[in-house]
Amino acid sequence: MQLEYTETERVMYDQNRLLDAVLQKMQWESDATLARKLKVHVNVMRRIRSGAVPLGASMLIWMQEATGLSVDELRQLMGDRRARLRLSCSYGRFGPIMDPARL
Repeated sequence: MQLEYTETERVMYDQNRLLDAVLQKMQWESDATLARKLKVHVNVMRRIRSGAVPLGASMLIWMQEATGLSVDELRQLMGDRRARLRLSCSYGRFGPIMDPARL
């Protein structure tokens, strides 16, 4: 299956295009397989697909680790053309990050 996009589609931000491209490149069959490789629940992938949850920087990093593609390549596939990607330190993979000074 060859992914073909028009010029308008290339410019638009589309996280589904990124997920489709990763599935195709890695020859994985479904979002469930991708979710297992990224160690996230399948419902997270469904919510990303539906647009209810944005695909964040941490997810891009997990995709990089699972696929070997660079974060820049993943962002290009998604249509993200920002010069910088900002990571949030306020929320980690398993919940809010506690301030060590408050412990």
